Amino acid sequence: MTLKSGEDDTDPRTAATGAAEVRVRGPLGGSALMEQLASHCVSAAAGSPADSPAMTRAKECVLDLLTLALGGTRTEVGQMALRSRSAPFFPDRSDVRGCSVAGIPTSLSPGDAAGVNGLLGHALQCDDGMRRAHGHPGIAVIPAVLAAAQLTDADGPTFLRGVIAGYETFGRVGAAINPAHLSLGFHPSGTVGALAAAAGASSVLAPGDLNQIQNSMALAGSVSGGLMEYSHYGDMSSYFVGGNAARVGIDAALLARAGMMGPLTVLEGTYGMAATMANRTLHESELTDIKEDGPHILQTYTKLFPSCRHTHSAIEAALYLRNELPPANDIESVQIEVYRLAVDECNRPTAASLAGAESSLQMTVAAALVHGDLSLEHRSYERYLDDRVQALSRRVTVVHDPGLDAALPDQRPARLTVRTAAGGTARAQVDLPRGEPEQPLTWQTLTGKAWSACSGVLTREQFTRLESAVASLDRPGSLRQLTNALASNPL
Repeated sequence: MTLKSGEDDTDPRTAATGAAEVRVRGPLGGSALMEQLASHCVSAAAGSPADSPAMTRAKECVLDLLTLALGGTRTEVGQMALRSRSAPFFPDRSDVRGCSVAGIPTSLSPGDAAGVNGLLGHALQCDDGMRRAHGHPGIAVIPAVLAAAQLTDADGPTFLRGVIAGYETFGRVGAAINPAHLSLGFHPSGTVGALAAAAGASSVLAPGDLNQIQNSMALAGSVSGGLMEYSHYGDMSSYFVGGNAARVGIDAALLARAGMMGPLTVLEGTYGMAATMANRTLHESELTDIKEDGPHILQTYTKLFPSCRHTHSAIEAALYLRNELPPANDIESVQIEVYRLAVDECNRPTAASLAGAESSLQMTVAAALVHGDLSLEHRSYERYLDDRVQALSRRVTVVHDPGLDAALPDQRPARLTVRTAAGGTARAQVDLPRGEPEQPLTWQTLTGKAWSACSGVLTREQFTRLESAVASLDRPGSLRQLTNALASNPL
C-alpha cells in the first residue's frame, strides 16, 4: 500500500495467531499499548519497597550478572571484548562521566561500558533468563541500568528499581511476541533486550517519566537486532547479542532524555516488531494485563550449569542417574526425549568449540555422565574433548516427543533412558531444572555460584566486599562501593 502525504495509514488488517486476533496498526501517532507497557514498568519499580521479594530478586540478579561478567574477563571472547576497547575513553563533556567495566579500572563511555559488560556477562553461558520470554534479560538490562545510575550518581534503591523496570519490560514484550519471534530466527536477548535495557535505563535517568520511557523503548525497538544463526555453529556472536542490546538501550535512553522521539507503535505498527519479526503475532494481554503474581523479575531463573538452558533438565536427569550406572564405557546408549524447541536449538551431535559443546544436548549429557559435575568451577573445553565424553556423546540420541511440547512454557521437561552393555535400563525425567522460580536457589547457593564465577579474578576479600555491596543496595547511599568492587584489578 502506497500512502500520500496526509493520508491515514492505519491498517485495519487482522491476523489470527491461534488464541487471539492481533490488530496491526500504522506507525504514526501514539500507542495505548506502549503507554500501558511503560506504566507497568513504572508501577513494578515504584511498587517494590526495600524488603519486597522483587528488590531481593533484583539483588540476586545483580550479584549473578556482575560476578559472571568478572569471570567473563578471563575467557577468550572476554579478552577480545576488552582489547576492542583498550584505549580509555571519556566523553568530552563535563556532564557525562565514564562508566565502570567489570574487572578493570578503566572507565568507558556509557554505551561502550554497557556493551562490554553485557558481553562479559554472557561469556560464561550461565546468566539468568525467563522461560516465557525466551531470553536472557540480565545481560541487557543490568549493564545499561548500571551505566545510567553512574551517570546520574543514583543510589542503590534507584538502581534496583531500574533493574526491576527493565526486567518487567523483557518479561512482557518477550511473552507478547514469542515463540513466533524466536521461531523465525530472532534472538530475543538482543531484540527484546534492547527495549528492556532502554526502559530500565530511562527509569533511572527520569524515574516515573512515561514519555521518556516510551520514547526510549520506541527508539531501541527501531534498531534492535539479533539472530539465532549462531545456534547452528556454536560461534561467538551470541555473546555479542546481549552486549549490543545493553549498548542500544542506554544510548536510546540518553537520546530520549535529550528529546528524541521514536515510533510509539514499534510493537504493533504496520512495520513494527510483531508484523516484521514475529509473523504478525502479538499477545496484547501480556503487555497490558496486571499480573497478580507480582513483577516479572520474579519469573527469572538462575542457571547452575554453564550451558544452554534447554540442556539443563537433561543434565539434571543424567546427574540423578549417574550413581546407579556403570562407567561410561559400559553404557550402551542414551536417549534424550525433549520438546521441539530443545531439539531445534540443542540437537548437536558434534561441537567444534566450547560454545558449541555447551549448546549440545549430546555433549552436555555425556559430560555429566562422565564427570558428574558441570559447574562453573570446572568449565573448560578440555572436559568435553575427553575421549570418554567424545565416545559416549556418539551413543547419545535426541528424540522429539510431541507430548512434551504441551508442557511449555510451564515446564521444560527432558526424559532420559540409559541402557547398559549388561542389559540394564535406567530412566529419569526432570520437568523443571533447579533455579526456576518454582525451585529457587538459596542465597548461599547463589553466592557459591558467584564465587565460582569470579574466583579467578577476585580474591576472597574482594569478593566479600562485592557481595556486601550488592546485599546493601536496597539502602539509600552511593553506588560507589559497588562500582569500586566491580572494577577491582584482576589477579
